[in-house]
Amino acid sequence: MPDDHLQEEDIFHPRIDWALWRKVLVFARPYRRWLLVLSILGALCALCDVLLPIITGRLIDLIKLNAASAPILTSGLLFLGVIAILATCIMIFIIVAGRITTGVSYDIRTAAFAKLQELPFSFYDKKAVGWLMARMTSDCSNLSRIMGWALLDLVWGTCVLSGITIAMFVRNWKLAIVVLLIVPPLLWVSRFFQIRLLITSRALRKANSHTTAGFNEGIVGVRTSKSLVREKQNLVEFSELTTTMYKHAVSNALYSALFIPLLLAVCSVGVALALWRGGLDVTAGVISLGTLVTFIQYAAFIQNPVQELANMLTMIQGAQASAERIVGLLDTDPQI
Repeated sequence: MPDDHLQEEDIFHPRIDWALWRKVLVFARPYRRWLLVLSILGALCALCDVLLPIITGRLIDLIKLNAASAPILTSGLLFLGVIAILATCIMIFIIVAGRITTGVSYDIRTAAFAKLQELPFSFYDKKAVGWLMARMTSDCSNLSRIMGWALLDLVWGTCVLSGITIAMFVRNWKLAIVVLLIVPPLLWVSRFFQIRLLITSRALRKANSHTTAGFNEGIVGVRTSKSLVREKQNLVEFSELTTTMYKHAVSNALYSALFIPLLLAVCSVGVALALWRGGLDVTAGVISLGTLVTFIQYAAFIQNPVQELANMLTMIQGAQASAERIVGLLDTDPQI
């Protein structure tokens, strides 16, 4: 039973089962108003993130045109105002998302516990206590986090990408196209590495569980091992476990080490493209220096919403196994 349990915990679904998630989203209905508030807060945060580079670019243009008489104080107060709104929205959405997560987790656990009271003895004969505890703890936590934080990432990431795209096209559509060329590579890199980080981390966790079990068996059964003179065989078996764990740990560390540098490298290419094309436009008088600075900031920042959207999709896929187990438990026929 433990091995089956470990294998079941490490299932990764490459495709999203929308019919399954519709059943899970039933638990989000009591929190519709909170989810709406969370969506509004995500959109406001996105608006602030889009406005900050615009304010910076405008201030640079004002200083270039008016020198010492530029209204620096006004622009500074506007910048601080946007920062204050952004900080307030972040503080509130942490509270709201926490409330949604806690409430959904409570409701799922209550429904699952109520179902367990209805099931016959034959069900408990087939299911280990550890399996049931995992359903009531880790699976419920995984699903409740999806309800709040995945929605926030979706709204914020979509609004930021849309706002950045609109802002750049309004200023200079040619330079906008050049900068947005980095979005597809960013999406591919984020998706590629996050899936592999998820798979290797699960494999590492599974290998660690087997290694810990091997430790326990070796210590508890030391008298039996010595009486049967199988120390060398035990060492070979344990070496195989540690070798497997080592390989998964190296793979996970390798993906982790490559992920962020590659994202930064792609964003650096975007900044370089903005500097190259934008510098030519500034020299030709097509755009202002402040507009160029705005584009550079957007090119450097665009990795964040892309990474969050890819992470949201990976998080949903990773939690789908938890959704299947919870729905399977709730749909179990009591047979009485």
